[in-house]
Amino acid sequence: MKRKTGVVVKVAKEYICVRTVKGEFYNLKPQENTPKIGDIYSSILATPKRLAVRRIIILSLITVLILVSMNIYRYFSSSASVVVSIPPTIQLKINKWNKVISVTPTSTPGRNLVERLDLKGASLEKAIQLILEEAKNKNIINKNYIEGEGSLTIYITNKTKKQQDMNLTNLKNYLKDRKIKYLINNDGQDMISD
Repeated sequence: MKRKTGVVVKVAKEYICVRTVKGEFYNLKPQENTPKIGDIYSSILATPKRLAVRRIIILSLITVLILVSMNIYRYFSSSASVVVSIPPTIQLKINKWNKVISVTPTSTPGRNLVERLDLKGASLEKAIQLILEEAKNKNIINKNYIEGEGSLTIYITNKTKKQQDMNLTNLKNYLKDRKIKYLINNDGQDMISD
């Protein structure tokens, strides 16, 4: 360690600030005797350990805060819009993890259908299944709907290319088990029930 000598200009708990003959300011390590301002003082350079640790901790916390904020923003931002038409028609906004973040019925019958359902945070398939079960309970989907011309239509509009790979296998199986005719349009790619 290099030793520096100069006139004391500031005395702190962790360091002694001196001004050298050349006009340079240095923070020196305090020794047993504490000098007064104006004294000539000589010591090795003080290493700001606490300050460095504080800076690292603060930068780490800021980085974590930014990452958490970005994920919260991504969770609550819509990456796809799904319109479920039984009729009535209900629009679901989903995030990139296929979780429902918004439910918007387009009419009063749709509002009546989803008013008791808590769909926010549910997976897309689970939300559609809950909507269909409620439609069945309210007699919207009944024997006439299944045996007649009734058909469930689901339109999916993606904002990103990655979202196009939605796995709707469980939903298709669910609809087949209940003998509900369906048409799923995923950004122009039609999937029709057998």
